[in-house]
Parts: sequence; C-alpha cells; structure tokens
Amino acid sequence: MGIRRGLWMNRDSDKARRDLAFFSMKPNDKKEFLKFVSSVKFPDGYASNIARCVNVDGGKFTGLKSHDCHVFMQRLLPVGIRHLLPEDVVKPIMLLSRFFSQLTAKTLRRTDMFQLRHDIVQVLCKFEMIFPPAFFTSMMHVMVHLPEEALLAGPVNYRWMYPIERLLGELKKSVRNRAKPEGSIIEAWVQYESLTFCGMYLKDVETVFNRPQRNNDGGMRNEKLSVFAQSARPFGDPGRGESFSRNDMEVAHWFVLNNCDEIMAYLDEHEQMMKREHPSHLVARKHRELFPQWFLDSVNKLKSSNSPTYSDELYNLAFGPIRAELFSGCNVNGVKFLGAARDDKLCTQNSGVHVPGGGESTDIDFYGKLTTVVQLLYKDRYQVIMFKCRWFDTNPNRAGSVKIDHGVLSVNINRTWYDDDPYILANMASQIVYLDDPKAGNGWKVVQKMDHRNVYDIPELDPSDNDVDNVADQRLESSMENDAETLRDTNVIQEPFQIEGVSSVEIPIQSITIDLGDLPRYDVAVGPSNADDAVIEEEEEEDWETESDDSDDNEMVSI
Repeated sequence: MGIRRGLWMNRDSDKARRDLAFFSMKPNDKKEFLKFVSSVKFPDGYASNIARCVNVDGGKFTGLKSHDCHVFMQRLLPVGIRHLLPEDVVKPIMLLSRFFSQLTAKTLRRTDMFQLRHDIVQVLCKFEMIFPPAFFTSMMHVMVHLPEEALLAGPVNYRWMYPIERLLGELKKSVRNRAKPEGSIIEAWVQYESLTFCGMYLKDVETVFNRPQRNNDGGMRNEKLSVFAQSARPFGDPGRGESFSRNDMEVAHWFVLNNCDEIMAYLDEHEQMMKREHPSHLVARKHRELFPQWFLDSVNKLKSSNSPTYSDELYNLAFGPIRAELFSGCNVNGVKFLGAARDDKLCTQNSGVHVPGGGESTDIDFYGKLTTVVQLLYKDRYQVIMFKCRWFDTNPNRAGSVKIDHGVLSVNINRTWYDDDPYILANMASQIVYLDDPKAGNGWKVVQKMDHRNVYDIPELDPSDNDVDNVADQRLESSMENDAETLRDTNVIQEPFQIEGVSSVEIPIQSITIDLGDLPRYDVAVGPSNADDAVIEEEEEEDWETESDDSDDNEMVSI
C-alpha cells in the first residue's frame, strides 16, 4: 500500500529484518508491565485473581476469561502503559479504556451517549494513524455502534452475556449422564423447580428466598438516630497490639456527636455560645471540649421537664459510650471491609477507604486504609460502628501529596494526616482499590473507585421531574424524547407485576384476573444447585474424563 515505511522489512545483506514498531514494548518493558499486573488485588467478588494468569518469564497471559479482559482493559491497561509507550500511543488507548468504562456504567445519560458516539470516531481515527491496516477487523468497527445500541436498549450490564454464561455453567454441572445430556438437564431442572416451589412454604429452612447475602450486614436497624441505625456487622478478632485508650474513646465519641444529623441544632447553639464567650482562635477547641457535657446537661433538662423532644436514644447518646470492642473486619451496606493487617495476607484487597470531602473540605476527597473496626457500646445495648483509618495526605496545596496524570489519580502513601482524628462512621466509607503506580515509583498508589455488583446508589427522584424515565409515573414514549436525560434509570428496578398502580394482570381472552402480588419472587438465573444432588436418584453413569467447563472461555494473550 506504500504506507508505514517504518514497519517494512529491511534487507541486511542476505537477511531480511524488521525494526521494532514504535507501538511495541521492549522485552524489559514487557516484564515490568507483567510484574505490575501480578501485584494487582481486587475487592472480594469484583473479579477473579488476574495475578495468577500472569507468566512473567514467558511474557504472556494464560487462562483469562472474557470478564477478566474487560477488567484488564478498563482498570489495568491505562495505568500500566503510561510510561512504557509513546504519548501518541498512550492517549488513544486511555480514551478507549474510558469509553468502555462509561459505556458499561450502571447509570447512563443521553448526553453522555451522544458524546461517546462522537468520541469513538475520533479514537478509531487516531488508531488508524498508529496501527497497521490488518489491525482493523470487523470487531473494531463494532465499537462505533455501541453508543447507539445503548441509547436504544439501555445499560449494558442488564443485557450482556455474563448472566447467561453463569446459567449455562449451572446447566453443564447438572449433566450426570454424558451420553444423554439433554435428558440429564431436564431431570435436574424438574428437580430444581420442584424444590424451589416447595421452598416457598418452608419458613424455618434456609432457601434461595431467605438465604442471607454473601456480605451480610444485618440490615437496617429501627433506631431513630442515624448513628444508631447503621447497616453494619463487624466480625473477626483484632490484630495483635491493637488497643483503645480513654483518649481514643473521647475522640471517637466526639466524631459521633459531630456527625449525628439529629443533634445539629444543639451543635449550632453551643458553637454560637462559644463564639460569644471565647476568642475566635479558641472557639473550635472549647466547642470540642465542652460540648459533650453541655449536651448531656441539656438532655437531662429535657428529661426532667418531660419535653416531647426527649427520647431514650438521645439520652444514651449524650451519656456517651460505656466501652468499646475491636474487630478486624466489617460488612457495611453489602460491602466487605478488612483491616490492613489481615488484608495484606490475602489475594484480595478490601482495606481501601474513600470518604468525600464535607464541611470546610468539600473539594478534598479523603483516601486511606482501614486499620481497625471499632464498635462503641452505649447504654441499653445501642451501638455505633466506626472505622479507624490511616489517612493519606491529599491536600492539593502541598507538593508531593497527589498527582494526576492522564486522568489517573495517584496518592503518596508515605505522607499521612489526621493522625489524631482517624475515625469515621462505618456507613460513610466507600471502597476503593490501590494499584502500584509504576510511573511515579515506590510510595505512590493509583486510586480507583469501585462499583460493586448488586449494590446500587438509589437516587432521590422528584416525581414531577420529566427528565427521568420512570415506568411507574410516565409513559414508555417519554423515554425517547430529546429532553429525557436518563436512560431507564438503572438504580430503580421495577419487578414484574410489582409496578406501582398495577396490582394484577388481566387476560382479556378469558376475562380472568390473576393476582400475583403475594407470591415470592423467583430467580430463574440461579439454575439447578449442586445441593439438590441428594434428592436426585442415583443413575448408572459411564466413566468420563473430567473436562473443563470453561474451556471455550479460556484465552491466551501474548504481549
């Protein structure tokens, strides 16, 4: 074709050789990249252990699943290649990674999809300026149509192949007679449906309908004060050397008081009192020292006067914690957190903590690592779960604390702050992952926020907001209007026959109304379980060599 002369074969005496392409890695760079991938740890349940698929000496990956490739492209590739390839090659690859990250988000907006539809064309044009023509197969062209497909069909994670593959895997496991696989699957499915139907009426037996989730947090409590109503369940013994002094108790209790929404009026009143009685440079310290006792006296006055604003919870909070218990882990809102000492011994990473800035630090996000889970015990068995963390310095006004390169945020883990105030409420924390930053060097970690499966941030929606496509309030046609910003709000799931305003399903042919509101929900994606094998009668089976169920998904990728 007469192009890309740098990729042509060159004649050297009687031999033909080709120079290394500018978009290729050198052998030493390959090893460095593979070592970076081998050090990666993801949270529990997010992805498989990709580090075990790395062959550093062979310079390749083995046994990657299709989901691993998604995680690799969106999470690892942009971080690992920034310093190994030229800038002209790195930028398009990072844009492509960002394209898939936005495309596979749980919540999509029309404006974002219109922008992605425009951006992917530019990304592919940049690729055409870098890679040879043989690189551009039909699969590369498919990316042009993905934003339009999302506009028509909604978020990707509700229509991709992973739930189907999991169901097919369960069906494969039910084949007990490989000479007749279809019959085995049918028999296993009949057994499964029979047990599932009977399980609807077994109240004291654990079934698929009442089985607790993997990271059971105990559910929401019925307490009125927000600090007592956390969805958190601590577990595990604390590490050696962990202690909790009286000073730690006072610091933790002050944080609880200062972050309880129901007593903000008391905090404001006392702060104004301190401003009238003390100089400005002493207001914060005096407010922190004197408020707990002043608050207790105020609640006692409410109790003696039989005020309607008095409650036992308010008194127990003002009285303060009686004692504290330490743990090494905690399940919060369906997410598992582990202390750093315990987490470092595992192949997963569950100690990363992120808290968005609040108060005077609204523009600063806080990143740290969980060290200890603290449970403050109050009177009448009330409790508050707190995290003691090691916070990394993220002050943007200090040099050497944070770096942002190509949209990738890195923090210096050797510099900390808030050592005297390390506590947060457990429900404030969101989980993040720290990756080694090979470009910045030792002591720097790349921060990546995580979205867990089956965990959603439910938005507070205004029923009069016409921008949201809510099937309970609006017609289906409204989702296709140009001013509708949200595509099928993915965080509000409407189950069949449970849509507000529709209590029954009518069959006009026979004029029969079938009420389905009281039946338990049935998840067909679970498939036959191995636990049901005890019910299935033993059949004569032939000896077959064990075959890998996932052989079709295994891939070998060489760098």
